[in-house]
Amino acid sequence: MQNRNQNQTQQHSNQNNHNNQNNQSKIRSSIIKKIVLFVIVLFGIFGIISSFGSDDYVDENIVLLALDDRPANTFVPEKTAKVSGGVNINTMPEELMEEISPKDEGFDSELIEKIGDFLKNKGYGELNEADEAFGHDGEVDAFVISADMLFFGGLVSSRNVEPNIDKEERIKKGTNILKELKEIYPDAEVYVYSSIQRLAPTFAGDVDDDLYNDIRYWAINYDRVHNEGKVEYTANLERLENRIPDGILKGYINSREMNQRINLKLLELLDDDYIDYMVISQDDAADYGLHRVEQKEIEEKKSSLNIEDKIEIFPGTDEVDGILISRYINKAYDREPLFYPIYPEVPEIIKDNIDPEYYDPEEWIPLLEDIPLEKNIEARINALGGELVDDREKADILLFVNNLNCGCGEMTEDLVKRLKRQIELDEDEKIEVRDELTESIKEFAREISYNLNMGRYAAVSDVGKLNGGCKTFVEGLLEEVELFDLLSYSGWNTAGNSLGQSLAQANNRHFYILAGSEDIEYEDRYYLDNDSKLLGARAQASLIFHRFSKDYLYAGGFRKEVIDYMGELEDNDGDQHDLGEDYDKIKDYFDDKFRGELEEFYEDYFDGRRLALGDSGDCDCCEGFCSLGLDEGDQPGYVLKSLSKLEINLPWRRLFEVDITPEFVIEREG
Repeated sequence: MQNRNQNQTQQHSNQNNHNNQNNQSKIRSSIIKKIVLFVIVLFGIFGIISSFGSDDYVDENIVLLALDDRPANTFVPEKTAKVSGGVNINTMPEELMEEISPKDEGFDSELIEKIGDFLKNKGYGELNEADEAFGHDGEVDAFVISADMLFFGGLVSSRNVEPNIDKEERIKKGTNILKELKEIYPDAEVYVYSSIQRLAPTFAGDVDDDLYNDIRYWAINYDRVHNEGKVEYTANLERLENRIPDGILKGYINSREMNQRINLKLLELLDDDYIDYMVISQDDAADYGLHRVEQKEIEEKKSSLNIEDKIEIFPGTDEVDGILISRYINKAYDREPLFYPIYPEVPEIIKDNIDPEYYDPEEWIPLLEDIPLEKNIEARINALGGELVDDREKADILLFVNNLNCGCGEMTEDLVKRLKRQIELDEDEKIEVRDELTESIKEFAREISYNLNMGRYAAVSDVGKLNGGCKTFVEGLLEEVELFDLLSYSGWNTAGNSLGQSLAQANNRHFYILAGSEDIEYEDRYYLDNDSKLLGARAQASLIFHRFSKDYLYAGGFRKEVIDYMGELEDNDGDQHDLGEDYDKIKDYFDDKFRGELEEFYEDYFDGRRLALGDSGDCDCCEGFCSLGLDEGDQPGYVLKSLSKLEINLPWRRLFEVDITPEFVIEREG
């Protein structure tokens, strides 16, 4: 009885335990179902947000086949892309670029296949550190390709006098690569840029400068006599033909014909949609020359194929990669930025005594170019996907173009000198003219400052002087503005080079500011993550420092010091284009003297300065967004804490340009 009662008690206890277990199981099951349901809902919402974010967060991969290995075609376009924040650039491996670099024996056409392997092999092969930081998986969104690199191994090699090059094989290999590329990456944009050969050629080995000049003037006089009917130049033409070796002249003509055949073939690829957009740039030119006939032939074929909206033609070359990178950014994010150009006021004494072709943007043709400045600006804005407007209040970006100078350096279009040749001036009047020019340029810097303080976006292109910024103008900027408040500055080489670089950087910085703006909403907005914001700030700081250091400090002063130093070296022949055996001494001089100037420049104008992260959203001066968050509290920003690294190099062992690569410690405010 006791056992039965114990058994009943045990069974009852077991039943209770079983019931408790069932109840607990049901409770657990209910909780799990609720958790699962919550997770499903959460992931559904997250999926929507994630999908939305993946479209709206900037994350682009561009493969660049650069024109050559100079900083203008590597460092500058890479930084220009990164200024936008979420755009990454991948370039050829260094070892391949070194193999391709210009050599006395010329470009081996078999290297075209190696370039093709680089382009076709998933764009660029292994991911670099920047890719890994972004989480890129090897997808390619766009290609920016130099045809001069693809077909010749670079700009210099494209001008080589090579009478026996394998024309047909090169053209076939290069065009097949472009066709295959579009077939492998049908969704990627393919942008190509090519050049019309400059007047002077390139030779393998050492050649007397007189031969360069003779060929240049032969091309000019040939055009005058045979295409323009200017028979008065016949004697000049015949004299030059007698001086130039027959084989050299044939090689020069052969080289130009090769370039032209490639350009015409590229137009066909553009028409067949293997290329999505193209720029043909005119390398250094003049009012007359063989390039004019080549341009006409290209224009006629462009019209016959009806591809006017897919191509732009303008003078310049080195800056085109940055323009095409900006074009892709604008296309990918459905942007069409509006630009309005502003020029300095021309003093009355200049207007009264100088022909407008020497200063008026509608008429002035800058050195080494063949179209007026105003047309040059419009062509570049079209190429990057923007629009030139005639109302400054409608503009997103004000483009300040300094087309004056006041005798601020070598190789200038000096209006004062032109003035002297046309009217008689006493010494006091000469001083007055120079003072008026100087004041006009300084007033232009003050106008830029005023517009910045109004919240306007400002890009600056300094084109009055060939191969360097105007010292008076830059010193005015240093007095009047914080350099980081500018979207861009450029004053290097030709007017077209300067304009293209300034416009491309300004476009991408403007893109960054709108994408980086916090707590501001607008239609079709896009975003940058924190890593991209920091990357863009670093790139902007590097480019601004690079440009002012190179275009102002180096071109405006230190290069002259180096030339003077070369004159003190024993047995130095003064050749600025080949430093020869004295390269190490000259490089040491740079490291000793120029580094100190750069470090002082950083301390004076960059240390502790602030890079605005976004737009303040407070704009009452014009239409649209234009109010850069300059003041603390408007928008977060980044502050330069120190110059952590500074590399100085002389590309191609010459003085024409200097490679200045800075690295900064940058911290976000707050």
